Amino acid sequence: MTDQQIHYFLEVVRHQSFTKAAESLYVTQPAVSRQIAALEESLGVSLFLRNANKIELSKEGQIYYDTFLKMQELLNQAEVQVNDYREKQNEELRVGILSGWDMAKFLPEIMSQFSKENGRVNLQTEVRDFRGLIDMLRQGKLDIIIDIDEAIVSKKDLIVYPLTKIQRILVYSKKIYKDKIKSPIDLRKETLWVITNDEVAGVTNLVKSYFESYGFEPICKNVPNTESCMAALHSGGYAVMDSWLRDLNNKEYGYVNLDSYHLVSIGQLKTNPRKTIDRFVDAAVKALK
Repeated sequence: MTDQQIHYFLEVVRHQSFTKAAESLYVTQPAVSRQIAALEESLGVSLFLRNANKIELSKEGQIYYDTFLKMQELLNQAEVQVNDYREKQNEELRVGILSGWDMAKFLPEIMSQFSKENGRVNLQTEVRDFRGLIDMLRQGKLDIIIDIDEAIVSKKDLIVYPLTKIQRILVYSKKIYKDKIKSPIDLRKETLWVITNDEVAGVTNLVKSYFESYGFEPICKNVPNTESCMAALHSGGYAVMDSWLRDLNNKEYGYVNLDSYHLVSIGQLKTNPRKTIDRFVDAAVKALK
């Protein structure tokens, strides 16, 4: 019994004709007959009840037909699984992460969850500011970005997946303010340093809205990036950051919580659908829920 014999047998049953099966297989009708005869000899049964009008499966033929169909389905499933496994083993994923974040607070958990379900993937990370993340994604240098939702949710060329919420905080210099800061209200007369970003329209007004519940409007000055913002704090003032801030480990800075949260999301280009990205998103959501 050979794979070819089984294939010819299934074609004959599908077409209910040796002649039509031969046409679909691009061989002669006698060639099909020889393969079926060889299969019947190998199995020791007659697969068909032959008469002048039609071809009909024998009882034994029906049993073998059902079995061969199941075998074919299982082989197809195995092929899909093997190809999927090979894809996972050779996959590369380029992830962009917002500058200023401490990756140790979230990335190891995500990768642990991802590895449990998908095996090893070559993960490459790039750290950029808001604009840099969007630019590299659109240039094809990144596959996905992990960013503040407000920075990417309005981008019509992106698919955005909500990931988790993180605490908004106010960061200040402990050298200047010591332990005097107990509430955001204690900083109301100081300068609020705001990281401007052309990718987020009205960012200054958005940041101001975080303070409405405290009954004051902050005095804002703009800086271009996280590094400049943290440096500005040494001259006084404060900044809105979040609990993933890398510099929270630096004893020079203090912080107080705001009564609100940042939503963190994953973004990918609509033109770059990949199974690995879908699996990474699923793993990230599970890890950080």
